[in-house]
Order: sequence, then structure tokens, then C-alpha cells
Amino acid sequence: MSDRYLTIADGDPRLNGFLLGETRDDGARPLLIQSSPDWTFEFVHLKDLRRPFWMLVWIRALRPDSLVLSVGPILGALGWLIARSQATGELIELKLACLTVIGILALHAAVNLFNDYHDHMRGWDLVREHGGARVISRGWLRAKDVHRAAWAAFLIAIAAGAPVVFSNFSSGLLLALFALVAVLEFAISRFGLKYRGFAEVTAWFMFGPLLTGGFMWAMTGQVSFHALALGAVYGSLALLCLHLKNFERILVDGRAGLRTWPVRAGFDASKTFTIFCLGLILAAQAFVFVIVDPAAERIVSILAVSLGMGPLASRVMKLKSPLAGRMHGLHRAGLLLAWLNLVALTIGDLIRNFTNGFFR
Repeated sequence: MSDRYLTIADGDPRLNGFLLGETRDDGARPLLIQSSPDWTFEFVHLKDLRRPFWMLVWIRALRPDSLVLSVGPILGALGWLIARSQATGELIELKLACLTVIGILALHAAVNLFNDYHDHMRGWDLVREHGGARVISRGWLRAKDVHRAAWAAFLIAIAAGAPVVFSNFSSGLLLALFALVAVLEFAISRFGLKYRGFAEVTAWFMFGPLLTGGFMWAMTGQVSFHALALGAVYGSLALLCLHLKNFERILVDGRAGLRTWPVRAGFDASKTFTIFCLGLILAAQAFVFVIVDPAAERIVSILAVSLGMGPLASRVMKLKSPLAGRMHGLHRAGLLLAWLNLVALTIGDLIRNFTNGFFR
């Protein structure tokens, strides 16, 4: 084999260094192209790597498009808290709310960076695959640099979250628990749910009722039924996005032996489950609008999401096989729907709170 490629066995003392991105003496960086049964690396000189501007590389590594799943529930709960404060006269500690948002942003960054690092070190993120940030597999960033950045973001999340936790210690622990479980599971798959077919259910709770309820509890010392109902909306969106991500990768994950839900259930069942997720989102929104918070402004998000669901549902139903070209981009389509929901809900909250005089 030429100097450009090298295949080594599991347990080779050079393996960890190559995975971390240590360059050879001639300055070539190792890119992982195969991880089973042996590990094969392609060595590419930095000058031959086609890399975007370094800042764009780091932005891509942080996956800002998926930020809606972390920040959306907090902003939704905050909008309702502001509306309630106008009706009851209760004061909102905006400083704590801002620290919570900063902490969630940093935690989001840490989870994604840890996830990329551990997926790479396990050989699950190869240079010739599609999807994900893939900044390590492309050689744009070294694994060890991503790992350091992940810890830095996690420490920022702790620093921002500490005042929130200690301001109402018993309730703040719920947010701390969310942070811990999120990092352990979604970043490094500590409990193995991510690749055993249970990640979708976990995402529904973690990015839904647990996050909105935890935020409400930390801010007010109590959990309202409204917070849990609103969490069901965001949890259902997270459920859809994660399912579409795994559905899009059904062939890749199947070959890698990862038992995600689409791999276990099959192609046709995954299509049906996508439609179920869309219906669940709409049902959760209708429940909030009709039963929990019958404010006229809620109709904005229901109409926006209803219109956005049509093209996605049609696209999924027209899929004939996991090899279809329409499979690519399903996860992005789900995230666009989540962003549409957040923007529409935010507009509705701004209209309501402006009308009630909060911004005057």
C-alpha cells in the first residue's frame, strides 16, 4: 500500500494518535475511511485539504441549525411566563432567564462537539459518508481540538447555570439533571439509548416537557400544566427531527450495526412513523391552543406549521426505497419545520406581550 494509505489492526499503539489527528512527520493528517474490521486511514497534506474559512468550520461544528431543539423550548416557556406576569403582576428575573439561555447555548455546543468527537473515536464517522458536521472526518479539525472545545463549552454552561441552580436550589437541580443526562446520552451515548432504538423517546422527554418544565420550575419554583403541554409541542418536534435523522441514515447505520429505531422497524414502518410524528405535533399544538392557553395569537404557529407539514409529508410518502434521492435532506427538512414553529410562536408571543404592554 502507498504512503497515502495505511491499514492497522485494532489495538495498534498508533491507532489512538491517528484518531486524535496527530500528523505524520511529513505534515500529512490522517483521515479515517474504514473502521471495520481493520482501521484504514488516508493521509492528506493540509495544503491539499479544501477547507472553508476557520470560523465557518467551527460554526458548522456547532450545528446552529439544530439549535432550535435546545433554545426553542426555553424561549417558548419564557414567552408564556412574560404573558402570565402581565396578567398576575409577578416579576420575572430576566437575569436568570438570560443566564439560562446562555447555559443552554453552551450546553448545545458541548453536546454536539462531544458527540462528533466520540462518534469519530468509535469509528462511526467516516470521511466518505454524508450527514452531520463531519468536520473531523474531513480533516478540517483535529479530534483533540474538538474535544478541548467541548469541555470549554461545558464549563461555560456550568458557569452560566450555577446562579440559576442556586437561586432556587431544589428546582434548579432539575435543570442540572437535564444537562447531565443530555451530555451523557446525546453526547457520548453513555446509556446506549442513542443506538438501541430508544433515542427518539428520550429526545421527546429531554427536549420537551423536562426542559420546559425544568425552566419553569427554576424560574418560579413550580411546574405548571401549561409548561408540560408546551413541552409536548417541542418534544414532538425533537422526536420528528431525530427520527428523520436516523431514517435518512437507515442504510449507513444498518451496515454499521447500529440498532436505531428505523433500522429495527424497517423502511415502511419508518415512513408511517414520520406521519405519526407530524400528527403528534399538530395535536399537541391544538391541545395548547384549545385547552391550555386559548390565546388568539397561538393560531399563527398552528397555521404556519400546518402549511409546512404538507410538503414534508408528501415527500416522505413518495419515497420508494432507502436508496431514493429524496432521502437526503430529510433531517434538514425536519429542522426547518422546527424553526418555522419557533418563529411563528415567537411572533405570536411578541404580539400578545406587546398588546399587554410589556414592551411599552
